[in-house]
Amino acid sequence: MRLSVIVPVYNVEKFLPRCLDSLLRQDMGGVNSDYSYEIICVNDGSTDGSSEILKEYQNRDSRIKIVNKKHEGKESVNNWGLEISSGKYITFVDSKDWICEDTFKRAYDKLKSEKLSMLMYQILNYHEANNKFYSDSTYGIGNLYKTLNKNLVFEKVNINENLFLISFNLNNKIFA
Repeated sequence: MRLSVIVPVYNVEKFLPRCLDSLLRQDMGGVNSDYSYEIICVNDGSTDGSSEILKEYQNRDSRIKIVNKKHEGKESVNNWGLEISSGKYITFVDSKDWICEDTFKRAYDKLKSEKLSMLMYQILNYHEANNKFYSDSTYGIGNLYKTLNKNLVFEKVNINENLFLISFNLNNKIFA
């Protein structure tokens, strides 16, 4: 397994199908290719219809693994996901979010070609009421990108010097 995608799930029945559909649409070349991935959905004690949605998707696609646990919060969910992951690379996708079709393939190719230990990418926020996307510096890489003179690959020393320009959100990173 090359990539493990950890999806925390807690009472998100309204958003979960869109999230899972976007994950399953990733053009990674098939289960046995160099681009194989698993989707680990950690159900944190949902009391809505999220559990049923997870079961339905798991029955459709063997890449989806479900862990059911009592509600303990996101930190616990992430740890459970990490414990059962089998990927060389790990990423997190919030169950209210969705991703572009080629995100994983492009990220994996970059991680591999540059021999990176972490890849960070831009997240766009979506405002449902007006159906528009917008960027938010909380999830951005713009400040770091500008500081590093538009260098897309940087070393650990650059992170130490610019630590507070990096989003602490896990959802815009892939780790080796």
